[in-house]
Amino acid sequence: MSAGTDPDPGPGPGADARAGAGSGERAPVSAGPWRDQPVTVRAPATSANLGPGFDALGLALGLHDEVHAQLTGDGLRIEVAGVGERTAGDGEQHLVVRAMRAAFDALGGQPPGIGLRCVNTIPHGFGLGSSAAAIVAGTLAARALCTGGNERLPDDAVLRLAADLEGHADNVAACLAGGLTIAWSSGGSVRCVRLDPLPGLTPVLCVPAVPLATEAARQVLPAAVPHADAAKNAARSALLVAALTLALIMPGVTAGPDVVAAFAAESRQNWTVSVLDVDRDGAVVRS
Repeated sequence: MSAGTDPDPGPGPGADARAGAGSGERAPVSAGPWRDQPVTVRAPATSANLGPGFDALGLALGLHDEVHAQLTGDGLRIEVAGVGERTAGDGEQHLVVRAMRAAFDALGGQPPGIGLRCVNTIPHGFGLGSSAAAIVAGTLAARALCTGGNERLPDDAVLRLAADLEGHADNVAACLAGGLTIAWSSGGSVRCVRLDPLPGLTPVLCVPAVPLATEAARQVLPAAVPHADAAKNAARSALLVAALTLALIMPGVTAGPDVVAAFAAESRQNWTVSVLDVDRDGAVVRS
C-alpha cells in the first residue's frame, strides 16, 4: 500500500505471506490490553493540495481500501487482494504493519501476533493517497484492537502519528475526517479543520498511464518562490476553499466536460478519466 509504482498483480485472487509461527489455525491471544475480536477499517482515497493548497488542503474521495485485522498468538500473516498484491511479501515493512506497530508503541506495547488482510482499490503512485489510506487504516486498526484504545490514543494523537509517518498532513487529515480538510502545524503539533463540501460536488479524476512516486514529484519543487507568487497562491487557496463550500458565482471561472476533454487531448500520455463522489465520512472502523 505504500506510494510508488503499481506492483504487478500476483497470481490467484490474492497474495499471502506469513512470518513467524504460522499454521492456518488462529492461536489465542495472550493476556493483555488486547481485544480478541477482528476489526475492519475502510479508508478513502484522497486528493491533496488541490492546486494551490500545498500540504494543506485535502479532499476525501469515494474510492476505498479495506483492512481486516485481528490479533493472534504469535507471528505475522499478511494477505493482499486487489492493487498491490505483491506487497504481501513485505512483512514488517508493509506500510499497514508499520503504522500498526507505531500505533501499538504509542498505546503501550506490541501484541503477540497480527493477522492482516488488505483489500485494495486505490491505485498506487497516482496521487490518490494510497499511502495515507494504509497509514490511517493501520493506525485505527491498532487502536481498535487495544482495550481503551480511544482514550490511550485520541483522535488528535492519531492525526499527529499518521502525519509523522506520512511526512505531511494533507492526505491523512482528509482520510481521517472525510470531506474537505485544511491541515496545518503550530507549535510542533499538527491540526486540521473539516469543512463540508457543497452538495453535489463531483470530483473528476484524470489519471495518467505512468505512475510517479510522491518522493520523486517533490524533488522538482523549488527551494523558494517569489513573494508575489506566494501572495497570488494564498489568494487562490482562499478562493478555492470558498468555491468548494459556498454557492458562489465566479465569472470567468469555468469547468466541465469540455475542459476535461481538452486536458486529456493535449496530454502526451493516455489518461483515464473517471467521476467519483466525495467521501464525507472519512475512515470508518467496524468490529
